[in-house]
Amino acid sequence: MPELPDLEVFKSNIYARLSSKRLIGLNVYNLNKVNYPEAILNGELAGKELLSVDRAGRQRAAER
Repeated sequence: MPELPDLEVFKSNIYARLSSKRLIGLNVYNLNKVNYPEAILNGELAGKELLSVDRAGRQRAAER
């Protein structure tokens, strides 16, 4: 599992590469990691611009 400093670097790299880009669509590869069906996420997020990248923690609360 990545350590917190690694996660901060990943977050910065993702933001630098994808900020101000528009989302065309997404694929959900692990349904246990999302709270909504893929079709709903695509409908809500397609065409939206990435404004920020945040981190809520290393693990989801259910995995602790």
